[in-house]
Amino acid sequence: MGPTSGRPGELSTTGAIARKLAAPPPPRHKPRTKARQRLNKEPKPKRRYNTRMDIAALSFGPTVDLLNNAIHGSSKENDQIANNIANINTPNFRRSTTSFREALAESLGTPASPDELALTTNDPRQFDVNGAQAPVPYDPKPHVDDTTQMRVDRSNVDADQEMATLEQNSGYEQTMSDLLGKQYTWLRQAITETTT
Repeated sequence: MGPTSGRPGELSTTGAIARKLAAPPPPRHKPRTKARQRLNKEPKPKRRYNTRMDIAALSFGPTVDLLNNAIHGSSKENDQIANNIANINTPNFRRSTTSFREALAESLGTPASPDELALTTNDPRQFDVNGAQAPVPYDPKPHVDDTTQMRVDRSNVDADQEMATLEQNSGYEQTMSDLLGKQYTWLRQAITETTT
C-alpha cells in the first residue's frame, strides 16, 4: 500500500494513480476555447473593392469627378488604341475608338443662357427654348470606325496614325492625372489646415 496522509478526505497516492488509470483517456485534440474556435473557422473571403465604384460614391466636388472621368475615359481610349495596334495585320479588321471626350462634355450638361428667359415645359413634345441640356451619366462607349483604307488586307488601321493618337492620348491622361493630384493636395491642405 502506498503512503497516505493523515488528513480526512485526502486520498492516498495509490488511489489517485488507480483512478487515473481507470479514467478514460483524454481526447487527442485540445478542448475548443472561443479563441481556438475563431481560429478554426473558415476564413471569410476578402472583399474585393472596386475602386472605381467606391470612389464614385464619395464625391470631392465636380472638378475631382470630372478629372476622374477624364482619366477613366482616356484609359479606355488607350485600350482601344492598343487593340488596334495589336490587330494591325488582321485582314478585314476595323479600328475602334472611344468617344470619351464627347461623353465627358455631355456629362456636364449645357447651362441655360443667362440672357434668355427660362421656359418651363411640362410635356416632352414641347420645345426647350432656353437651350439648356441636363447632364447625362458619364458612360463612354467604344465604336467601330467603318471607313475604308486602300490596303490589300482591307484593314483600316494605320500604324502611324495610331501611334500619334496614342501619344496625344497619353499626354492628355498624364495632364489630367497631374491636375487631379493637385486637387487632392489642395483638399489635404484644407483638411489638415497646413500649407506647403
